[in-house]
Amino acid sequence: VGIHQYKFNSKHQLVMARYVDIANYEKGTWVLNIIENTYFSNLNNKEPKISVDKEHNKIWSLKLSPSMLISSELDPNEMSLIELSKLILAKRSAHLDPGHFEMNFWRRVFQPLATFVMVLLALPFIFGSIRSVSVGQRFLLGTAVGFLFHILNEFAIPISQIYQVPPLL
Repeated sequence: VGIHQYKFNSKHQLVMARYVDIANYEKGTWVLNIIENTYFSNLNNKEPKISVDKEHNKIWSLKLSPSMLISSELDPNEMSLIELSKLILAKRSAHLDPGHFEMNFWRRVFQPLATFVMVLLALPFIFGSIRSVSVGQRFLLGTAVGFLFHILNEFAIPISQIYQVPPLL
């Protein structure tokens, strides 16, 4: 209920605005009811022309099912990796941004690897020479290295999303 669509040209000017009162999902396609289209032309002139038309019962071929819309409102931490990957693919095919779900997906995929790296980082502090450094110094240095790795691990994916770098990298 109450869908707004906007279409822009290559110069990022608004060409068309559409308001759909009701959309129903029937037999794998969306059927739009009570549609109001507003077209903007002569955008380079001082006085653009605006025309409005109304339609009823138009088919919209969008590859986004109601189940995908419902699952996109769920917490990604409560979804399985398979559900997350299906949702990411569906959002991409519908030209929607799956960034939040991709971030969660890759964080969960690499969590076992991060845990293994943390264990490897701890080994030199456990099996180091006992005579060269005191236990307190070794504990403090190990804690600092572990904390630094944890902070880098937690910030890597959100920073990749801010700078538009793929989360996998």
